[in-house]
Amino acid sequence: MKTISFISLKFQCEPTWNIIDIILSYEQHYVFELDSLTSYSHPLVNDAESPEEAEGVFDSITYSKGASINRMQMNFLTQPTFLRGLTDYLSIQ
Repeated sequence: MKTISFISLKFQCEPTWNIIDIILSYEQHYVFELDSLTSYSHPLVNDAESPEEAEGVFDSITYSKGASINRMQMNFLTQPTFLRGLTDYLSIQ
């Protein structure tokens, strides 16, 4: 959800804030630094067997890693293509 929040700010609320640059300078560097520490790192994918177990792995690293991966996807696919895909995905969820 962080990615959607940042994209909304950039494209709908205040396009001059360069919010994508903030993701790069804060979120991505923050999560990569935390992820480099063995005591904090964990994969984005896990085999949770219950809702409680799944809830236990959602933390700031999970959301920041997800936002960073989405940002990389957006840069690779181009912004219009990424946003079309995101819109399509959200419309079927």
